[in-house]
Amino acid sequence: WFMIVAIIILVAASWYGYRYWQESSVDTDALWSKAVNQMTAWDSYRYTLTTEFTLDNYRQAETKINGTCDIEGNLHIYGEIMDTDLEIYQFGDVYYRQNTSTDKDSDWIILENSPLPNNEILLMELYPKQYLLPIDGTVEFMEKEKVDGIMEYRYHVTNEGNQTVAADYLTDFAYDITINGETGEIQQADVTARSKSNPSGRWKLHVVFQEVNTAIKLEAPQP
Repeated sequence: WFMIVAIIILVAASWYGYRYWQESSVDTDALWSKAVNQMTAWDSYRYTLTTEFTLDNYRQAETKINGTCDIEGNLHIYGEIMDTDLEIYQFGDVYYRQNTSTDKDSDWIILENSPLPNNEILLMELYPKQYLLPIDGTVEFMEKEKVDGIMEYRYHVTNEGNQTVAADYLTDFAYDITINGETGEIQQADVTARSKSNPSGRWKLHVVFQEVNTAIKLEAPQP
C-alpha cells in the first residue's frame, strides 16, 4: 500500500508540475497572434453582448442581445437593441424580423433582397467576429489568472489610429481582451470609445463568445 500511495503521489506531482511548466512557458505574444488569426477563421459561434451608449450626462441607450452565427454565415439575434425589443434572422439576402405589433410567435416580416445593416456601430454589435478587433493597434499583455481551473490571459489594446469600421462616429478606442488558455480562443472582450460628435458621449461594449467552431446550423423561421 505504501508503494501504491507513493506512485500516486509521484504521478500527481508530475502532472501538476507539467501543467505548471506549460502555463509558465506560454509565449504570450504568440498566443495573441494565434488567437486573432483563429478568430478570423471561425466558422460558427454564439455570443452574448451588452453595450451602453451614454448620450449625455443622463440619457443612455442599451443593447442586450444573444447572437448565433452558423457554419454558413447565417445569423440569429434576439434581445434589445438600443432599448428596442428585436428578433431577427439573416439568411443571405433574406431578412426575417419578428413582428412586434402582434403577440403571435409565428408572425414574421420577411424582406427579400434585404442588405445587411450598414450602420457601422450596429455592425460591431451584430457581427463582433468580423468588426470587433482593431485593424491596427498596440497590444500589451497585462496578466494571467486561473478561473475555474482554466488559465485566462488578458491583453490591453490601444487603437491610436482608430482603424475600425465605426471610426467616423467613435474615437479613442481601447480594448481589454481575454484569451482562454485551454482553447487558445478569444473568450471575451470589453471595448470603450468616445463619441466624435459629443465629447460627453461614451460607448461601452462587453461580449462573451461561446461554442466556437461547433456544428451550429440555423433554420429559417416559418411564417
